[in-house]
Amino acid sequence: MWNNQSEQGSSSRNEKESQSMKHGETTFRRKGEILPQSWRDTCVVNMISTIHDSTMVDVPQRNEEVKKKPICIFQYNMFMKAADRADQYLSYYSLLRKTVNWPKKVAFWLINCTLFNSFLIYQKLNPTSQMRYKEFLLQVAKDWATDKVETDSDAARTGTSSQTPRMPHEDPPGRLSGDMRKHVLEKIVGSEWGKRKYPARRCHVCAAHKKRSATRYICKFCLVPLHKGECFQRYHTLQHYYGLW
Repeated sequence: MWNNQSEQGSSSRNEKESQSMKHGETTFRRKGEILPQSWRDTCVVNMISTIHDSTMVDVPQRNEEVKKKPICIFQYNMFMKAADRADQYLSYYSLLRKTVNWPKKVAFWLINCTLFNSFLIYQKLNPTSQMRYKEFLLQVAKDWATDKVETDSDAARTGTSSQTPRMPHEDPPGRLSGDMRKHVLEKIVGSEWGKRKYPARRCHVCAAHKKRSATRYICKFCLVPLHKGECFQRYHTLQHYYGLW
């Protein structure tokens, strides 16, 4: 065992050596099977290993050059890529907060892992997408925040003569959520003093294609007037529903 004085002196010497190292240089100490090693790349990388020595190996780079790296760093990068990348992403925008309630912390960690796995699946299904992890999390948060859950009071108001609200100025974030169960067409209800027996509004998809065509139906979730069939399908499945028909 190291005594405290020798350990503190050794750590201070190692720190001074690592700070004065030039690019590509390495320094190490060994105590039995324990190998602390520092190597300077763009910054100082510190490693502790019990299965490696201080050997430097040649590692090919993308630009066809060869760089010397400690074997412990080379093998770590080779065998820990997926786990290290996952930990890296999870550390960027973590849901974890300080708490004495450990089940809550476990639940937040599982949600964090689920969001990252969802992002990987999204990238797999959309190989041309340029969406970053932060943008993906913001989109999920918007979908969660705007996801309307029907309550008993909402169900009781269905079919009443309350006027249908006006269409929002922007497309709602949840229109491409893929959950078609919440996108339901219902008849437009006019005001009590309205003159029309069957009130209608201009279809949003038809208007995007400069067609003046009214519909009697509106999406209950998006509050957007749409025709049944193709207009409804295009609006909820296409990012650019206003493209060529």
